[in-house]
Amino acid sequence: MAVRRALFVRHGETDYNAERRIQGHLNVALNDRGHEQAKALAEHITDLTIGSIYSSDLVRAYQTAEYIAERLSLPIITDERLREVNLGVFQGLTGDELRRSPHHADAYAMWRSDETYAPTGGESFQQLGDRTLASWQEISEASADDTVLIVTHGGNIRSLISRLFPMEERPHILNTSVTELHRNSDGWILRRYADLSHLES
Repeated sequence: MAVRRALFVRHGETDYNAERRIQGHLNVALNDRGHEQAKALAEHITDLTIGSIYSSDLVRAYQTAEYIAERLSLPIITDERLREVNLGVFQGLTGDELRRSPHHADAYAMWRSDETYAPTGGESFQQLGDRTLASWQEISEASADDTVLIVTHGGNIRSLISRLFPMEERPHILNTSVTELHRNSDGWILRRYADLSHLES
């Protein structure tokens, strides 16, 4: 049996998120707010019948997945293909710092306008999309579970959704938001995008 329902979750907030600092492959842990977001998500989402949990191996995603896994008594399957885009020399800096930098300003502008451009030491958004799609195709076809949960990063979710459902740019994917796909006889449909109802209270 192939997967019929998939829930994609962006990890909880980190200090780098709060500072609008580029994380990429840097292993930044959740901050206090991120832990609270992840707890609220776990309380909300574990009413669903989830068969397996997949996660990026970066700590901010794994910590988010742990709250859900603990409530469901499920293991977490890690996949490094679900990591955020590697942004090389940009990592640890803010957009303002990069725009003002005599060393990085031109490269930063190129990166923002060209999805095939990779900063020094990093990868392009196209490469991110390729590996995220490969991971998703493997999970969706090989898993024996009806419903799977995948904890990953904003860039991964946006890149995957844009490939599965070509459309104009969608709103930003915020921390612990849920994007849900369902499979019917015609293929995948987008049931909800970047939902934050678990944080409304």
